Amino acid sequence: MKSLKILHTSDWHFGVESWSQTVPTDRTPEICSALDKLLEISEREGVDLFLITGDVFHSRTSPSIDVMRRVLGYLIRMAKLAPVVVLMGNHDWKGMILLGKFLREATSVASNVVVPGFEPVEVEARRGQKVKILPFPYLDKELGVEERVFAEGEKRIYEFVEAKLREYRETPRGEFTVFLGHFTLRGLEPPGMEMGREIIIPRELLPTSVDYIALGHIHELRKVEERGLPLTFYAGSPIRLDFSEEKDRKGAVLVTLRSDGDHTYEILDTSPKSLKTLVFEKLDYRALEQLERMCAIFDGYVRVQYFEDPKDLALEVLNRLRGKVVKVEMVQRKNRQGVFTIGESLEEEIHPTSLMDLYREFVQEKYGEQANDLVRLLGEILREVEEG
Repeated sequence: MKSLKILHTSDWHFGVESWSQTVPTDRTPEICSALDKLLEISEREGVDLFLITGDVFHSRTSPSIDVMRRVLGYLIRMAKLAPVVVLMGNHDWKGMILLGKFLREATSVASNVVVPGFEPVEVEARRGQKVKILPFPYLDKELGVEERVFAEGEKRIYEFVEAKLREYRETPRGEFTVFLGHFTLRGLEPPGMEMGREIIIPRELLPTSVDYIALGHIHELRKVEERGLPLTFYAGSPIRLDFSEEKDRKGAVLVTLRSDGDHTYEILDTSPKSLKTLVFEKLDYRALEQLERMCAIFDGYVRVQYFEDPKDLALEVLNRLRGKVVKVEMVQRKNRQGVFTIGESLEEEIHPTSLMDLYREFVQEKYGEQANDLVRLLGEILREVEEG
C-alpha cells in the first residue's frame, strides 16, 4: 500500500509589521521560529511533499531584499527534505514565479513549483509518488484570469469559478490527487469582511473525488467539516498576526494519505506568541499597576482598551510597557452590563481578576501539576497586599 506524507502550511506573511500606527513590531523572528519548528518536525517525520497555500509574502508589490532572501532560504531548506509546491495568494509578490524557477534550478528538482494559474500540475514526491495538483489561486486578473472576466462583473466571476471547479470535479484522478485553494469558503467569512471585494466559494462546488483539499487565506487553522467532502483543512498562519486572531489555533497540518483511502492527520503546534485584550473601566494608575504585574508574567502582546482615561495615561502606558503593550485605544460602551462594541465584534469586559486567570494559564502550561499551589500562593499574597 502506497502512502504520501504531506506538510501543509500557509499564510506566512513574511515582511509583516504589526501595529504600525502605535508600536511597529517586526514579526519576522516569530515567523522564522515557527518555520524552524516545522522543518524540524518534517525532517523527523520523513515528509514527502510540502504544500504552501498562498501568502508567503505580506507585500505583493515591494518586499525587501531581506524578506526575499528569507523566503527563498526557507523554500530551499524545505526542498532539501522534499519537493515544494507553492500556490499564489492575494498578498504574494508577482516575482514569486521567478523565485520558483530559481528554486528549481538551485535544487535541480523539477517538482519544486510555484503555481500561478489554474492548470493542473503533476509532481513527483520524495519517494517517487505521483501527485496530481489541482490549483485554485486567489482570483486575480494578473494570475491567469482573463481581464474581461473581472470587467463583466460579479456574475461573470462566479460563472468562471463554477466552470473551473466543475472541470476539476471531472478531472481524472492521479495516484494521489490534491486540490489547493486560496479563498474563503461560504460560512467562514471573518467578521468585518468587506462584501463585494471578496469572492466567496460555496462548499458544494469543491471537488469531492480528490484525496485532500489544502486551503489558505483564512488565518485560523481549522478542519472544514462538510458531508461528502474529503479531508479538508485551512492550515492558517503559523503566528497570530493581529488581535482578531487572539483565540485562533495556529500551526500546520501533517497529513498522511494512503492508497486505500485511510487518510489521517496531525495538527502541528508552532507555539506562537499569545495576544490578549484587556479592558478597563478607567485607565488610571491602579490599572497601570495591574498591567505592569500582568506584563511581567505574560509572554505575548497586549491590547489595552478603556472607557475613560481621566489621567491621560494612554501614551504613558504605551511608553512604559513598550514591547508588551502594543495598542491602547478608547472604546464605546454599548450598555452598563459590561458589553461594548469594538468594530463589528463583541467581547466581554475583563476585570482585574482576569490577571489571575492569565497567571493560572501561564503556570499550568509551565509547571503542570504544581500550578494550583502557585496560584493559591499568589492569591494569598495579593490578599495580604490589598488588606495591608
